[in-house]
Amino acid sequence: ALSAAEGCDVGRARELLTEIPDGQDDSLLLATARAVVEHLGQPGPVPVPDILANASPADRAAEPTCLSLLGTQALRRQDATAAVNYFEEACSAHPSSTSLMLQLAQGLQTRVVAGQAAVEAEDMRRIQEAAWEALEQRRRWSGPSSPALAMLIRQQMLTGAFETAARLAAPAPDGEALEEEAAADEVVILGTQAALTLGDRQRARQFAARARTEHAQRVVSALLADPGLPA
Repeated sequence: ALSAAEGCDVGRARELLTEIPDGQDDSLLLATARAVVEHLGQPGPVPVPDILANASPADRAAEPTCLSLLGTQALRRQDATAAVNYFEEACSAHPSSTSLMLQLAQGLQTRVVAGQAAVEAEDMRRIQEAAWEALEQRRRWSGPSSPALAMLIRQQMLTGAFETAARLAAPAPDGEALEEEAAADEVVILGTQAALTLGDRQRARQFAARARTEHAQRVVSALLADPGLPA
């Protein structure tokens, strides 16, 4: 049901929720699923169920999906510090989860960009650390590694390391990305942005040429448009 909700399949999400047996009202995961599915189509963050808000750290640690929801909704409320705390709690309970690593990196990045970081350099270091760990793990088992690479590239761009960012986004032998990673929408777009920031339009066009989807093609076309043209 949660996966269907994430995929914006409202009918399927609601149908799956009805298949859950009665007597599961004390389940944090079910409460989370109900809250998410019932909120589909409505604006704003998903209201956090009382059973989840009042749960002990031990109970929440047993359900990483619930901690993920708490962190995601905190981000939607623009409370990046609360989001980071929830994602840290989730990562402590499930240290091998690459999805939680990337969510933590996202929370830290949002906190830096929003100017809410107490020590910005420390948050930047932790973003890089989490993104690298997720990238290496997913590459090891040929998993979906492009989101981790994109997170790492964004972190480099936030520090002003645009040459490093461009190298990470480019495939071998000129760069460090795997072929599949180098063609992912976000990596293509970030690589194009990094190259343009460096003033290297030829390299930017090389990044743009790897765009596979209509979305990526439109974005890089906009980025490469003649800067002298009217907005």
